[in-house]
Formats: sequence, structure tokens, C-alpha cells
Amino acid sequence: MGTEPLVISTLLDPLKDLIHHLTTYNIGAGDIPLFFCFDEVANLSKPGSGNASALMALRRVTRLFRYMRVWTFLLSTQRPLFHLTRATPEDDSWRIRMQKLERIPPFCSFMVDMEASRRFAINKDAEVSKPVYEFSSVTHMAALGRALLSSFVTSTATTVFADDVRESILRKLFCGLDSYDSKLPIHLFVVMAYRIAIDPCLNKTETVDLEERAVSSHLRWINEVDQKTGAFKSMSLSEPLVSEAAASVLIERTIENDPWLGSITQLYFHFFSAGRIDRGRAGELVSRLLCIMSRDQLFRHDFDREDDPYSVNSEPMVLEIESQEMKHHLQYARPFKVTAFVQALFTDAAKILDTPAQLPDSTEDETITIRKEFATSVMNFTHFVTTSVSLRGNTILQLLHMLLYEQAALQLAYNQETWDLLIPIYCGDIQKPFDESRLAAMVLQVKNRVGKTSLDVSKDRSNYTKIFGKSMPVISILLDVGIQQAECEPSPSYRKKTFAFWVAGHGPGSYASVTPAIKETLSAMLAYDTRDYGIQDNVIRYNMREDYHTWDERYPTNPLSTILKVRPTKREIPYAPPSTRSPGKKRKDAPDSDKTQGTRGTGEAVRPPKKRKKPAN
Repeated sequence: MGTEPLVISTLLDPLKDLIHHLTTYNIGAGDIPLFFCFDEVANLSKPGSGNASALMALRRVTRLFRYMRVWTFLLSTQRPLFHLTRATPEDDSWRIRMQKLERIPPFCSFMVDMEASRRFAINKDAEVSKPVYEFSSVTHMAALGRALLSSFVTSTATTVFADDVRESILRKLFCGLDSYDSKLPIHLFVVMAYRIAIDPCLNKTETVDLEERAVSSHLRWINEVDQKTGAFKSMSLSEPLVSEAAASVLIERTIENDPWLGSITQLYFHFFSAGRIDRGRAGELVSRLLCIMSRDQLFRHDFDREDDPYSVNSEPMVLEIESQEMKHHLQYARPFKVTAFVQALFTDAAKILDTPAQLPDSTEDETITIRKEFATSVMNFTHFVTTSVSLRGNTILQLLHMLLYEQAALQLAYNQETWDLLIPIYCGDIQKPFDESRLAAMVLQVKNRVGKTSLDVSKDRSNYTKIFGKSMPVISILLDVGIQQAECEPSPSYRKKTFAFWVAGHGPGSYASVTPAIKETLSAMLAYDTRDYGIQDNVIRYNMREDYHTWDERYPTNPLSTILKVRPTKREIPYAPPSTRSPGKKRKDAPDSDKTQGTRGTGEAVRPPKKRKKPAN
């Protein structure tokens, strides 16, 4: 093609002349003088477009530029996984299918937080000392996430209004539709992904299609594409602007419609029970739901805990922004009080707020309670993010600061000791420069068992001190979500400013924002964490042959006896095994022997028969 006279005279020669003229304007030798950018090229190869070979022809033309200082960019936001970056065996070019030619790997994911990085490079001290008050402004939030969002503050407009920004985000999030509909799986998926950090299971065809739609039209962030196989990975990106917009559709309810009720119900039926999302640990997912739902309650105009005398419109639960500045701040991203969040989350909030820390020497300082210690402290999270790295004491202050900076709470690593969720708290003046010495934390430990789980912070003092130091205020709460009966009790602590509580249940008696209808759905979700350690489970473990590293283990004399040993679950044995129970303390409901030999048909643990004494000779 490059030797055709028409191609040379109409394309290559004019292009060379253009490059020559551009070079004369003192462009350095290392610079690239010319870019070609083709937008939405997937339209050239869509089925039914009549241009099935147009994209391949365009690629052949641009290949003629490979000896020139010319770069070509092919852009698309419409299903790029199939139409633009086809798997190698499906490519239209025979030479590519036979791997005689290799395509340039596509850039499917660009760097995020670029505007924030630019600001840090210019003046890091100004960003680090930015007051919490400014974290809800459009100028701050637009710097976090994809570069597209920073266009809201880098445009030629002198002022940017928060409502206009939210409206633009919602149009992108719902692909032009006017409103959120929880019955549409794609709407439900993108909203929940930006609030509680859920990811799809890509082992189902319908889930893969849903994921492609979310990437192409609903702001889902694609992270990686394998060009040879067509496989791809996406992620729940932390973008405060998008999370705030998603919050707005869940907060704004009417008498006829409660978006949260419909969303939780549809989340279970469309995704959870169908196995379309990575359930992980169901207890932690439910706990994230409870935290986000309770946080949203604070922004509803009709929220009021009448049973708590401190909350009857005495002080605003969500901090107010000055009227002249409000139009530049996102309404649902404003900071809110720690005490207000506790009231919105727990039914028995008064006990949690007004009970002092339970110290080992049985002394209590009634002047130090959560209500008094955190009277002016605030939170500001709009969504959850995840991490695969365990907490470290030498970085905890910066981590808490960064979470406040991006308005996030953290789902901790799978192997994190002691805690599962981390919510940052700021105890300083939100209008003054940020002071990391005024940071605090709420940590949540989640258990999904029928039997009670104990929390004794005093026995885990070294871990708390290693991560949070000796002076940081900490609220530590164990959520026993698997228990049906609602209970709330203080737990032992080791210092006055570490408050520990145990909350059991997952219904209205435990959580203020949960209705009977929501409890029914949460119960169904939590049931997925219950595993029946029966004969089939023993067969599965027995067939994992490479897990047995001795002859006797791998080839037992009587394999059938190994299979028939049924391990009772913790739901069947409400007492602790000897390895975890303190010596000398035996629960009344424990059987005579700590070993069980099986279960009856009802799942009840069976006591071993007592040994008979041999008669004396």
C-alpha cells in the first residue's frame, strides 16, 4: 500500500511536509510533533454497521506512519473489549491470528488521581494541611479519581456549582436515564459498587456481559485486558464525586419508595443468591451495608432519634456549610458527627455513648464517655474501599488522614488481625489546618456465628498499642451479626480512651436503620456464611490428596472411617474448645468430654459414652 502513487501523493507526502514545517518551529528532537486521534472507533466494527472491515483498513493505513514521528490513538468507550481489542484468535487479520504480526497492547486503564498528584507536586504542605471543611468541595473532590472528573475544575468556567456536577455524574452513571431504578441490575450494581465495594464473579456469562456494560457505559473502571484471550479485570475505584452522586439517589426517598429497601432486596435476589458478586465474607458485606445505610440516614430531613434526649434537634448532626459556600460543596459529602453516626447505626446508642470504658481494676471514670470525648468529632466517609495490606503502626496516622482526604472507610485485608473495618475520625477544628495528632479511629470486628463471641480489649492490649499508640482515642465494637437476639453490652478495656462494646443481632433491636423487611433479607445473606461440615465436606478434604504429606495420612488403613467423622460446627457447639478456653473455667452447657464422636440427625452434638470401670478382681 505504501508504494501506491495515490497513497503517496495524497497522504504520505503531505504528511511529511507537515512534519517538516512543524519541526522548523524549534521542536526538540525528542518531542513528537504530530498526533492522530480517532474517537469512538468501535463504531467502525460494530455488527450491522456495514463497516466490518473499516477498522482493519484504518489500522493498515496508520501502519504506514511507523517510520515517521507520528503517533495514532484509537479511542472508544463502547464495549472496547470485543470490538476494539479482540482476542488474537478472533482478529480479522490472518497475520495476527498466526502471530506473524503482533499488535501494540492497548492502554485500557490510565492513572488515577493525577490532578491530586499535580497539586502535591506543586505544594504538598498546602494539601496535607487542607482543612476537613474543604474535603466536601467540588474543587477538592474533582481531583480524585479519573482525569475526566478534573475537567470540572480546570474548565474555563469561573465557578462550578455542586448540583450541576452531581447531575452530570448521574447522567454518566445511569447512561442518560433520568432516575435510579433498583430493579435494573446494571443500576443496582454500579451504585452498590461505588458505595460498599462489591466486585463481580466472572464465572457466569451474564455477569461478564453486565461487567462489560458497566465498563462501557456506567463509569466502571477497567483495570486490565488480556489482548490474546480477551479476558479483563475491573475494579471499584475510589471516586468521591461518583460515590456522593450514588448516595444522593439512595438518600432521597418518598413515602411510596424507599431506595435502600428496594436496593438491598434486589441486591440479594439479583446478585447475592445468584452468585454474581464476590460475596467474600457475608458478615463483612452486611456490616458495610449497615454502616453506609446508617450514614445516609443522617442526611434525610426526617431523621430524629426521639428516644435519645441529646438528639432532639439540639445540634445539627450533619455539619452545616455557610450559605454562600454551600453551592460549591456537595450536599451529601459533608462531615457528620461521630455521636450522630452511632445514634443512626445502633438502636441502643445511649448505652454506647454514655458508658465509660470498663477498666481491669473495675474503676470507671464517668466523665470520659464517647458522647463527651467525641462531642465535636466528625466522620465524612461516603463509601468503602478495600486493601490487601495489613495495618502498620508507623503509617496509621497518614492512612487515617488519607481516608478522610478521599472520604472513605476501609475494608481491611483478609488476613488482618483483630479488626475487619476501619472508619477514620477527626477530633480537631474542621475549619483550621489539618492536625494529624487529633485523629482517632473506629474499628469494627465482625463475627457471623450463632454462638456468642467475646470481646476483651484488655487482653489484646499489645495489638491496639502497636497500631494506634498509647494516646489515640479508639472506639472498638464487635458486631456479632449471626446472633438472632439483640443485645448490647460494654466490654473490658485497658485505658480510659479505648471504648469497647459488643453488639449482637442484625435486626431492628440492634440497628436503628433496619426494618423487619430489611432484617429478613440480611438474614438470608448471612446464611451463606454457614457451612455444614458433613460427610460431603469430609470427602472434599479427603480428595485433596496433596495436602497429606505422610504415608499414613494419605493412605489410611480405613479411609471410610475418616469420611464418616463429622466435624460439628461452631453453631452446633456453643462452648469453646480447650485450646481457647481459660483453664479452670468450664461452661455449664459443655458436655463431659471436649471431644464429640458425631451428630444425630438433628445436628445436635453427641456426647461420647462414658467408660465403664473394670470390676475389681
